[in-house]
Amino acid sequence: MDGKITMEVLRRVVEAESDLSVRMAIQKSVFGDAFDAVKDQDDWRAPVNRLVRFDNTVYDPEVIANAVEYFTATKATIVYTAKGFRVMADGYRAGPAGP
Repeated sequence: MDGKITMEVLRRVVEAESDLSVRMAIQKSVFGDAFDAVKDQDDWRAPVNRLVRFDNTVYDPEVIANAVEYFTATKATIVYTAKGFRVMADGYRAGPAGP
C-alpha cells in the first residue's frame, strides 16, 4: 500500500501541529474525506457497505475504518478482495448514537 495515507502518517501530521484546534481540524478533514468515499451518498446515517479499489483511494483501509467509526460510532469491518477491500459497518442510525 505504498503511497497511501496511513494512520501512522496521520498521527505524525497531527502531532507535529501544536494548536489543538488545528490538530482536530486536520483529523476531521482527513476522516471526512475518507468517510465520504464509503458512506451511502443519499443517507450518511445508513449502514456502510462499499467496495473500494486499491487503485481508487489514497487512504489505507485502517484510515477508512477509523473514519467510519469517527462519524458513525460503529465499528467497521474490512474484508480484503483481489483488487481492493469491502468496508462494512452498522452505520450511525444503528449505533449507540442512535437515530
